[in-house]
Amino acid sequence: MAQIVYYFWAALHLDVRSNFISFSVPTGNFGDVFAGYIASKMGLPIKQLVIATNSNDILHRCLSDNDHSIRPLKQTLAPSMDIMISSNFERLLYDFYAERNSSICDQFYRNFPKTPINLEKHMWEKSKDLFMSYSVDDISTVKAMKDTYASYNYLIDPHTAVAIEAVDQINEKLNGNTLILSTAHPAKFPEIIKDADLELSQIPKALLDVYNLKERATHMPASKELIFDFIIKNNL
Repeated sequence: MAQIVYYFWAALHLDVRSNFISFSVPTGNFGDVFAGYIASKMGLPIKQLVIATNSNDILHRCLSDNDHSIRPLKQTLAPSMDIMISSNFERLLYDFYAERNSSICDQFYRNFPKTPINLEKHMWEKSKDLFMSYSVDDISTVKAMKDTYASYNYLIDPHTAVAIEAVDQINEKLNGNTLILSTAHPAKFPEIIKDADLELSQIPKALLDVYNLKERATHMPASKELIFDFIIKNNL
């Protein structure tokens, strides 16, 4: 619900009340994209939601080829998107594809992920009305970081780079303005920035303070009760 707000905030600041706007969203778990979908249902004039994924491309495969099957998870330069089973995508299947028919949604997930989810043709073809997608590998991610810095003197993190590269690759299919959602400060990824031959000019004080704290770890059995009890006792 909180993420819905900045779709409206951004659109109002760009004054798109009489025109449509598209958003490119770097995503792994589909939560931010689903917020955009809800914003469009609430009346925000969104032309396209670009689902930008890294090499863990199950969402891209589902939207482009109706292939919602599990593949081995890859570690990428955009780790927050290293997700193969997107929990929030079930919400879209229920609300958008199955038109809020819970029995249809249950059939999709009854044997998943052992067996792939294959949408009926008339359901899958609804995707093109609102969604586009693209998958970006690590090499292209670094290239987008470098190109953005060279063109705009603006340093971006690898997740934002995925969203930018997706737009660059499918730009001819997009109409009007496309807003790219940036997800994190690049200072959170100092080694990736360094490997891309880029340089951090400054680190936010709040993040710098975290880096200077002592790292602590607590080991405990795999028990839900013990974990929740630990969280409650240490939530100071």
